[in-house]
Amino acid sequence: MRNPNKHLPLALHSSMSIVVVLFVLANCAYFVALSPEIVASSNTVALDFGRVVIGKFGAVVFSTLVAISCFGALSNSFYTSKSIYLGCVM
Repeated sequence: MRNPNKHLPLALHSSMSIVVVLFVLANCAYFVALSPEIVASSNTVALDFGRVVIGKFGAVVFSTLVAISCFGALSNSFYTSKSIYLGCVM
């Protein structure tokens, strides 16, 4: 990186903005495809969305995407926190 003092904050701010916009768009898509009653009563809105939009295969796709997202969050906390995991001292 040629100029980290300039490019690193730019990358951080733009990536956070992209994530927020994608999150809002995903929630808008949920409310367009599903009724508010289904969204309010469901614990798995993404799976219901996939089932309505794509079918049974969509539920599998979205459950896989949720699992990958959870694995990414777990991996992030594993590498950024100072604690004991699986009996190993970090």
